[in-house]
Formats: sequence, structure tokens, C-alpha cells
Amino acid sequence: ITPYLPDHDVMLLENHGALTVGSDVITAYYRMETLELVAKTTFHGRMLLSTKGIEEQEIARPTLERLFSMRENYKVTG
Repeated sequence: ITPYLPDHDVMLLENHGALTVGSDVITAYYRMETLELVAKTTFHGRMLLSTKGIEEQEIARPTLERLFSMRENYKVTG
């Protein structure tokens, strides 16, 4: 994982789980909390889409761009 550390502060490791890093423990902790929230939101969103018969590709690009821009407010990088 060493080569990825300069560019990524959150990683999902197959068969191991999640890893977050930061300049201090609090930053790493909040990144883990953010990862958990994003994972739950993604999971529930996909469940809702499948029950409505909507394909992921049908989600409007502006909506996705808006969601990604919200990351800046929460200091999410990577």
C-alpha cells in the first residue's frame, strides 16, 4: 500500500477492510466515519434504484457532480 499513500487517504483492502490515514488520529477517524457514511448511502441508494427499476446510468450527471462537489464541504479528498 505504500505507493498509494501519497495520493489516497482512504483505501478498501480486499479481505482486510478499510484503511484511512491523516495528519493525526482525529483526521483519520473522521475519514473512516465519512467512508462508512458514503458506503451506507451508496448501498441504500442502489437498493432504492433497483426497487424502482432504475439503472445507475440513468442518474443525471448534474446530480452526481453536485454530490461530488459536496465532498469539499466535508474536507473529503481522494
